[in-house]
Formats: sequence, structure tokens, C-alpha cells
Amino acid sequence: MSKLKCFIGLDFMAVKSYLGLKSVLILLVCALFSTLTSGTVSTTAGIGVIVAVISTGYPFAVSEKAGLDSLYPTLSLSKKQVVSGRYLFIFLFDISTVTFAYISAALGKLLSQIFGHNISNYGISWEFLAVSSAFIIIQLIQIPFYFKFSYSKAKFMTVIPFAAIFALYGVVGISVNGISLEMIIMEFLSKLVENKLMLAAVTLTVLSITVFISYQLSMAFYKKREF
Repeated sequence: MSKLKCFIGLDFMAVKSYLGLKSVLILLVCALFSTLTSGTVSTTAGIGVIVAVISTGYPFAVSEKAGLDSLYPTLSLSKKQVVSGRYLFIFLFDISTVTFAYISAALGKLLSQIFGHNISNYGISWEFLAVSSAFIIIQLIQIPFYFKFSYSKAKFMTVIPFAAIFALYGVVGISVNGISLEMIIMEFLSKLVENKLMLAAVTLTVLSITVFISYQLSMAFYKKREF
């Protein structure tokens, strides 16, 4: 566990330049603006998820640029510990980014009330959790690409999940005899939303399976790489 903490600390130091005051202020401004325009705190919190997914490649980019992968063995860090530590770092980064966005949204709500604007009072919604889960799945698909290839080679491939979603969205919208796959999916999701326990169970199951597959692929890919 101490070595994992050490690795997470190294990752944090490596990407600290990406997390400067400028980046924090940009996220804060976006969150405040989104709160005022959308009228909900939950929608704004989704910005944190998007930022977290976009930032997934940061530690891989720094590791490649600084040659850190060849340094890890000298610190007695095994490849398994590197993969595990990277997943933990990304998880903690996701939590931190979403939390900051949510706090910023709450601040935006407070400011809007001072100026007489009406902002929705509900917090994290089921819609937010569903969208967050979708983006996290994209993130989990991206990570094995980074472990298999260098960041410079993998960054183009990590666009594939986004492209696949847009393509899938086009396919599900096609109607046959007035019935589309989108209608079937929306009907299924509406039933899930009505049964929140079932929705939570399905979401956790899908995420758990995706995490397991993503981690195993990353481990297999990284063990084969030579530095």
C-alpha cells in the first residue's frame, strides 16, 4: 500500500503543472456559467466528469515525456503496482474534479439567488449519474490504449470511443416500421429510472465489469512493454 501511495504521489507531482491556478479558474468559470444558464446544479456537476475524462491522458503524457516508465523499476515499483496506482490516481482525480465542479455549482447557485435568479434546488440527479457512468466507461476504454502504446501513439485511438458513440447514436435513431432502437432503449431506461434500486444495480454491475476488463487489459498490455 505504501508503494501505491508513493506512485500516486509521483503521478500528482507529474501532472501538477496541468492543475495550476489557470486550469482551476477555467473550471470554476465554466461551472458558474453553466449553473446560471442551465438553472440546475446537477447539470453543472457533469462538467467535472467531462473534464476528468478529457484529462485522462495527462499522467501518461508526462510519463512519456519525462521517461518515468523506465524510472519506476529503480524505485522498486512493479508493473502491476504502476497499473494499479495509475487506476487509483485517475479514480481520485475523477472524484476530486467532480467534487470541485459540484461545489462551484453550489457557489453559482448561491450567487444567482443573491441576484434574484431561480436555480433548481435538487442536487445530484439520476440523469447526472447515468451520463457520468457513460463518460467513465469511455475513460475505462481509453486507459488500456495508453498502457499498450505510448501517449503520442494512443491519443488518436482514444477518440474511437467518442466516435463510436456518435455512430451508435445515428444507428439507434433509424426507424423500421415506425419503431426505432432508440424508442426501445428509452422505454427500457424509463422503466429502470422508475425502479431506482434496479438502476443502481445495473449501473454498478456494468461499471464493475468494465473496470475489471479495462484493468486486466491494461495489465496485460503494460507487462509486454519494454522500456
